[in-house]
Formats: sequence, structure tokens, C-alpha cells
Amino acid sequence: MQSGVLACMREVPARRDEIFDPASGRFTLTGSMNFGRIDTTTTLLPDGRVLVAGGEGEGVVALASAEIFDPTTGNFTLTSSLNVAHAETTATLLADGRVLVAGGISDFGGTSGPRVTISTAEIFDPACGTFTLINSLNAARAYSTATLLADSRVLVAGGFDYSNGSGVGSAELYSGAPGFTPTGCPTVQLTDPTTGRSISVSFSDVTVSGNTTVTSSSSGPSLPTNFTLDNNSYYNLTTTAAFSGAVTVCIAGTGELLQYDNGAWVDVTSPGYPTASVTCGTVTSLSPFAVVHSRYSTTIQPPISAGGTSVFNASRGVVPVKFTLTLNGTPTCQLPPATIGVFRINATTAVAVNQSDFLAPSDSGSSFRIDTTNCQYIYNLNSSSLGPGTYLTQIRINGIAVGKGVFSLK
Repeated sequence: MQSGVLACMREVPARRDEIFDPASGRFTLTGSMNFGRIDTTTTLLPDGRVLVAGGEGEGVVALASAEIFDPTTGNFTLTSSLNVAHAETTATLLADGRVLVAGGISDFGGTSGPRVTISTAEIFDPACGTFTLINSLNAARAYSTATLLADSRVLVAGGFDYSNGSGVGSAELYSGAPGFTPTGCPTVQLTDPTTGRSISVSFSDVTVSGNTTVTSSSSGPSLPTNFTLDNNSYYNLTTTAAFSGAVTVCIAGTGELLQYDNGAWVDVTSPGYPTASVTCGTVTSLSPFAVVHSRYSTTIQPPISAGGTSVFNASRGVVPVKFTLTLNGTPTCQLPPATIGVFRINATTAVAVNQSDFLAPSDSGSSFRIDTTNCQYIYNLNSSSLGPGTYLTQIRINGIAVGKGVFSLK
């Protein structure tokens, strides 16, 4: 919610919700929740949506349902339910973008029966829209406070216990088990104990929970000639969780991300990386990784501008892609064998392009060749087969990207 405040708490469960605009000082009706609820939680997610979880529904019943409010549409959409009904609970946005729901009550005992205070705690992951049970609080408590601390821990303090009709005077800290990998599509935040580097591992489908760890070493499989380690470290990621599908690995560093797979280093860096502080790649296994720098560097040449502003007609047929090479900062005409890759990074039409579609060795004649006269790589790109969109092209030596250029087709 960037421009207003969502109001959906009330004393009688109902489904009418409003947006408050601070600029005008007015409330405006918006879409309605799927279930009327009071004593619920509302949590602003990093992407601007709002998680509404649990609460008390009609008939004095604790709710396990949860829904997401999207301010761009004004609509509420049901997401996965809590594992246990929670009302009078807390919901805290964690530093990694997930939400901790802790304590509360799960049974009102009807209109006159005793309320059941619980210690149950769960984590909501917005990436896959699921709640996962974690270790319970040490003390059952409702109406407590939960505060995110500067070190990313959460202080849970005070509250009320209906079982004895008295306040709870204790407090406890939630820090999360380092490396714990729950089912679903979790992102696990790690810190390498040797280098202090931050590493994140995002799983697309974990079927059995486990623990993910990282270790590093200054020794590992040899890198190709003219490539060096960032921070003099190889990283070994392991997990006891059972998973399938894609895994995105991000390591603090500024070089290309390599994975050692089937006896060779493979550049797995995702388009758009590295940034000024991190490099990421998508893989399907957790064999060793390295962040590397190249002593080679290529520079895109006209007709494609180095600033990425060039736009060509897709119907022109061929776009000449030219790169010059430096070694240790000095221009060289000793151009080693290379491959070229083309990635679609934005598109106006749904044409699938990935790095394997446009890979060609530099000895394949007129399509991609080494121009020894002008000391450059030349690739005659068939633009008519691509269609409108924005593309990134790379030169790879020993399978590792050493330079790139960006252009658009219209």
C-alpha cells in the first residue's frame, strides 16, 4: 500500500473494507474480504499487497483462512489457510519478506465457553502463498506484542492467557533456525562462517523439510585460464531437504556465478547479474559454486551502442553484433575461441528465447567468426526470427561471460 491505508478491522465481523487516503483525509470503499473477521492481523508485504490472516468470524469462531488485498485491483483473494486457526494473534513482517504469525486463541468456546490460548507459530511465505508450522512459543499468549529488532530477530512480549485469566509477564525471542528449509518454496538466508558473505537459496518446490548449509574454502576445482576467484573462495551448498525444480542461488560478490557440474565449470549467471553487490543464477542442483572475475573483457561495437539504446527493425533481417577484446585491460588481437549467446530480457510478444537457442562457436564461418583484420568477434544475428523485444547478447570464453551488449528490436 503506497498511497493509502487499508481499514478492515471492526467489532462485528463484516466484509466491507475501506481505503484511507492521507492526502485527502477521506475513506473510500474498496473490494470486500471473502470472510468477515475481527481481531485479525493485517501485514503490508514488500510488494505492496496486504496479508489479512485469521481472526474471529461469524458465530464466534476462530478463523484459519487468510487472504491477500491487492491495491492495484482493489480486490481480496484467498490464499492458503493457516495450519491452526489464530485470532488475537500477531503477524510480523520479517527481514526476508516472510511473515511470522505467533500465538493467539484458536477456540472461542462458543459465546460463553472458555477461550483456548495457543502457543502455535507459523511462517507465511508470499513467494508461494503458504503457511508452514515452526517451533511453538515457549508460553501460550494472546494479545501479545511482536517487534522486529534491528538484528532481524523478533521480540514477543506480554499478552494474556485465558486458561488462568491473567496476563503473561514473560518475553521471548524468535531468531529462526539458521538454514532451516521448510516445505513449499522457501528462500533460505545464509551467512558463510568463513568469509561472512551473504548467500540466499530460493527453492521452487521443497517436498520434505530439512536444513541448508554453506561452507567455503580457498581450494577447489581449477578455474579456466585467465579467470580468478572473487574473495579467494569456493562455496559448497548442501541441504538435507528434498526438493525439485529450479533453485536460485545468490552470493554477495561482483563476478560471474559458476557451478561445478559434471567435471566442468558452467556459467549459470542470470541475465541482469552481477549487480554492484550480488550475483545470482538458477540451477537444479547444489554442487560447488564460485564467483569469478575474468582477465578478459569485451566491448560492444557499432552499430549497437554501448549504452544499450540501439533500436533496430526486426524485419531488417540481420543485425551485425561486434565485440572487441582486452586482456588485463590491454586491447588484443589474440582472440580465443568463444561462443555467443542471446537472451530475451523484455518482450512485447511471447516469443521464447533462452541462452541455448542462440549459441554458436566462433569458427562457424559467416554466422559467427573471428575477424582477425579488425581484431573483433562478429555475429550476424538473424533478427527476423526474434521479433520485437529487448535482447542481451554475451560473448563467452571457456563458457564464461566476459562482456555483453543490449539492443532492442521493433
